[in-house]
Amino acid sequence: MRKVILLLLVALPLCAAAQNPDQPVDTLKQAQYLKSVLKYDEAIALLDGNSSREALETIGDCYLQSGDYLKAIGSYYQLTKDYPDELFYQVRLMVSLYRATDYKLCIKCAQAIIRRDSIPAVLTTIGDSFNKLGQKDSALVYYKHALRIKPLSESIVNKAGKLLLDNKDYDGAISITDSLLAVDPANQIAGSIKGVASYMKKDYQTSWTIFEKQIENGRDDFPGYYYLGMSAMSVGDHVYAARNLKEAFRCDSTKAELALTIAHELSRFFEDEANKEAKLWLEKALKLLEPDHEATSRAYMQYARLYRAEKNYAKVVECCKKALEHTPDDIDALYCLGYAYDRLKDYKNAVRYYEICVEKSPTSPTGAMAAMNLKRAKAELFMEQKN
Repeated sequence: MRKVILLLLVALPLCAAAQNPDQPVDTLKQAQYLKSVLKYDEAIALLDGNSSREALETIGDCYLQSGDYLKAIGSYYQLTKDYPDELFYQVRLMVSLYRATDYKLCIKCAQAIIRRDSIPAVLTTIGDSFNKLGQKDSALVYYKHALRIKPLSESIVNKAGKLLLDNKDYDGAISITDSLLAVDPANQIAGSIKGVASYMKKDYQTSWTIFEKQIENGRDDFPGYYYLGMSAMSVGDHVYAARNLKEAFRCDSTKAELALTIAHELSRFFEDEANKEAKLWLEKALKLLEPDHEATSRAYMQYARLYRAEKNYAKVVECCKKALEHTPDDIDALYCLGYAYDRLKDYKNAVRYYEICVEKSPTSPTGAMAAMNLKRAKAELFMEQKN
């Protein structure tokens, strides 16, 4: 029975065609069908020479959807000239101009639209265009305008929030998230903007609470763990900080500064096992930092501090020298090297590096400490040479 029905369904159109062999083909409907099955070139070819409104609209849509934006602009421009009261064609022209990356003309077209109707999507497109042109303040004006009409738009909050964070307007960034978070407290985008802004304002408890809740709700990405870890670090919970910063590194293992921060946090535990792990993180950092002299120097100095805590002064000397290869004028490295030689009772080298430290920074606290140690080291050297 099912086969019979299928045969009838196939045969009916054929019978109808046989009864009306001279029936004209509706080219516009055929072209629209071709467009619907993504056969854009065939649809355009079928309507070649047809200057009707419906044909031009179909052709324009085919060009737009197939990515031939310049020809789409031509079609929609003609339609806006022929039908100036039809807002739809102006909007399609604006979209075509934006996708063709002609942002200046896109802005002019969109501004003409909003003089007639304040459409949030059009206001956002103007903001996007100004953003692409590097005019961030103008972009923000239009994003804020769009948000006044559509305050619960996640995408507009995201765009405006990022600009406000870039501008260091942290109060403004927090403010634009209020409406969305009031109806959707778990919204990740609005929450992230508020969390980052709170962190930058040094309101670490708020940023901690926001990102911790997001992680509990299933967030699993670098920013979430990073800001949670950094917030914990800032309020002194170094165990929790290290745990979350490690998760952040799992999400993005290219961050050398993060590896350094993790090593620094582990070193605060004052435990042998934590120190061993800190050294492993320093090794990771060094592999990523080789071209960066300042960061590489900081890594070696972190090694030096760990070895100094273990009273392994020979290793302190080794690490300080490697740090000075990258930053030869680093006062802390010079002092640390002098101190290590001092502890090793190599007073000649202790005096040498204390003197360099004092010479380079006589008024700094480090220079003052070096000057005090220098007197004692000279006395020890004198007694050593006398004997």
